[in-house]
Parts: sequence; C-alpha cells; structure tokens
Amino acid sequence: MDASRVVSSLATPPATDPLRRLWAPVTIRVAWELVRSGLRPKGSLLREARDHALMRVPPDANSSEAELIATWAAREFVDRLNGIYKPWKVDPDLHLLPDPRWRQQISALAGPVHDLVFRLHYADGLGLDELERSSRLDRSTLRAGREAVRALARQVLTEAGAIGPDWDMPRFDRFIARISTAAGDRCPGPWGLSTEAGRGHAESCPRCSRALRMMKEGILSSSDLTPPDEGCLPTEPVDLVALMIAPQARKHIKILERTLTPHVRRGGEDLFFVDGGAVEDLQDRLCALAENGTPPTAMMRVVRRLLPGRWGRYAILGPAPEYLRTEIQGMEWGDSEGIERLPDPLPPPPSSASWWMVTLGIAMVAGLMGLWIFRPEAMGELPLKVEKTTEGLVFQTSLEASVDVWGIQGANLLPLFHSESAADKGILSMGDGRYRLPTIADAYVVIASPKALAKDTPIAGAIVQGGSDGGVERRLEEALPGSAVVVAR
Repeated sequence: MDASRVVSSLATPPATDPLRRLWAPVTIRVAWELVRSGLRPKGSLLREARDHALMRVPPDANSSEAELIATWAAREFVDRLNGIYKPWKVDPDLHLLPDPRWRQQISALAGPVHDLVFRLHYADGLGLDELERSSRLDRSTLRAGREAVRALARQVLTEAGAIGPDWDMPRFDRFIARISTAAGDRCPGPWGLSTEAGRGHAESCPRCSRALRMMKEGILSSSDLTPPDEGCLPTEPVDLVALMIAPQARKHIKILERTLTPHVRRGGEDLFFVDGGAVEDLQDRLCALAENGTPPTAMMRVVRRLLPGRWGRYAILGPAPEYLRTEIQGMEWGDSEGIERLPDPLPPPPSSASWWMVTLGIAMVAGLMGLWIFRPEAMGELPLKVEKTTEGLVFQTSLEASVDVWGIQGANLLPLFHSESAADKGILSMGDGRYRLPTIADAYVVIASPKALAKDTPIAGAIVQGGSDGGVERRLEEALPGSAVVVAR
C-alpha cells in the first residue's frame, strides 16, 4: 500500500465515528495555523476552530487530505473571526497526495541552507524576511536556497511522475509545502509524544514535531489530541437566517444591527447572518424594520434554513453561511424564504406644517371662548399606558405628547426612540391609537412629554441613579416636570 494513502491518526483507535481517526492530525494542523495567525489556540477558540475544520473534512478523507482541508478551514475560521465570510475554496491539487518518502529524498539531497529553507520556509510557513531575521542569513543566500529546493523537488517529483511541465511557480510552491509536512503512518499516541521514543519520532515527523513544540509551549495538551468518547461533532443543524440589503439601504445598518443585537453577525458589506434559534420574536423584529422602512421590504432579501453548522461563540461554524449566500444572491428584492412575507412600510406621518395648522386653529377657537387649553398648569400629567406583548412594546399616550423610549439590556442603556416633535411617533402607529416598537431589550423606560426633549437631556443619568434606589419613574418625573414615565419589565 502506498504510504501516503495510509491513515495516520497518532494511533487513535478505530471507532464508529470516522472523524475520530482524523481528530489528532486536524487538531495539530488547526492549532498550528491559529498560532501562525497570531492567536493562542486554547479552550473554546481551539474547539470551535477544530469543529469548523472537521465540518469541512469528508468522512472518507485520509490524513493527508484532512490536514490540507484543515489548513484552509483554519484560515477561513480566522477570516470569520474578523467578519469575513468568503466562498469556500481549497487547493485544487487536493487529489494529489504527497508521499512522505519524497520529503525524505529532498532532505537527503539538501545542504544545510537548503534544508533550513525547506523546513522553515516551506514547512513552517516563515517568509524569507522572517527567516532572514531569525537565521541571520542574507536575503540573496535564502533566495538561492529556495531555488535549490525547487530544483531538488522538481527532480524528485519528475522521477516519481507526480508533476507535469506546465505547473506555474505558485502551484509548485504550494505542493512543495505539502510535501514538506507530509507525515508517515507510525506516529505514537497523544500520550506517547512526551516519552523518549515519542521525542525521537518527532525529530523526523513534521506532524509530531509541531505537536511536541506546541505542547512544550503550553498551547496543546495530550487531552486536546484525544477524541471524545462520543460523537466528534454535534448532529443538530443551525437555524440560520441571511438578510441582504440593497446598497441604497446602507444608511439603515445601525438600526438594523441594534434591532437584531446580540444575535446578528456581518457576513459582508450588505449581508447579515442571524441566529434564528436564539430569537423567538424574530418575525416581529423583521416586521418592525420593514414597517418603519429601516430598511423597507423592497430593499431586503431574507432566507431562513436549517443547515449543517453551528452558531459559535466566535463565528458561525461549518458550510451553512455559503449555502445561504448562494441562495440569497439568486433571489429578487423583497422576497423572503423560510419566514412570512414582510409588510410594506407604514404610511408616513402627517407633516409638521399640518400639525401646526391644527394647533393654531384650536388655539384660536379656545381664545375666542375665553379659554387657553394649552397652559402647562392646565395640561396636567400626560396619559401613558405601556405593555410588553407578543406584538412588541405597545404604548398609548396623548396625541400632543412627544415620546422617548430607552431599553435596558443588562448593564447597557439603549436609546431606541426620540421625538423631535409630537408627530414623529406616527411612524410607530398601529392605526388604532396605539404605538409599537419591537421588543429587543430586557426592560424599557417610556417617557411622554408635553414637548420634545432636547437630545442632551440627562435621561441616561437619571435612569442609572434611579435604578440604584428603585425610583426611576420618580427621578425622571422630578427632572422632567409635566412628563409621564413608565418602566416596563
């Protein structure tokens, strides 16, 4: 049997789950790539990156294929940590399996400088500038060493009939890198690496050499390389929602993210992913965005599916995002799949000019009758009724009242709505004298005022101070004479 086809899993015993035999090779390769990216792969970060890689590896892959896929998957995971969800790709030469004997042949033919370049530049991934600093060899010497390694590799691979004459240099270099890390099939188990025999083996095995180095530095442990007793991956799919907005709707991104926080992640400039399984009132939140025109339905595409993957602590794991990206890009604007169709925006509120005309007319009539119904002392406390319902945060108040709404989410205060005039709250109207906001926080403070509050009114400070002694309503009503305040929890 060709040695490159033999599964090498650090002596992992066979089990029902085919990924168990690839657990250690994938873990080592993922941890190495995270270290190369400047991360310390410990705890949940390593677990999520490994899970993501295992979701990419076919169950029938051999260790060489699994390690190459894990390399690309770890780099993809790092991109996702930074909010970059790109189409999945892997080396097109995945089907070409490097034989560990080719690595041994190249090393046997190489001189000291060539071997240094082969091990550190190709195997460990150091750039020539990094190698120049660490080895104190000048750049011209290292370049010559790289050319020599290329010539040795071409000689060995041509004799083996593994490559053709049409390979360009980037493709050839990628394959040399794979050869430089090709491992054999006689690796010790995870708990044997720290023995004398294990250390001796690691001197000639790139996989175990990396594992041993990371174990010495406290990055990996033997338990990290030991597969779990049960399944390697969760079997439950992820309930994932993709929401794409048109470029002209980018001005609404902040309110969109605020409405869906903390269960939303950016998937690109105009693409968002939402953890559908964590948001019970997701339909209501999306409807509120559409009704308020932030953005309108005609500028959105939405698709919801149960797919292979997981909503992780650091990123979305598995192939689910790319499935949704492909599907949503083929949809028409305004379409939705997997959820109820979103409504059209509510009609705009009356203009402020019409409100002033009505006010002037009432004032003139009242003046003729010897009344002045808008005196502050005659206005009294504004009516305000607030209720948290399945439809959202619903409130009723006077037509002439200006409204401010703040959300309390843990230790954070969220300014959710501010009236510049009494007419502004019309965009929240339900058409029956009530007004509605989507419920996105743990508690809410609703303020109805006889006139619009200045944006710099110290509302947040009063809420914080009132929260310490249980008197939010009292403090705000003292600070805002004539206003009505309700805290809804």
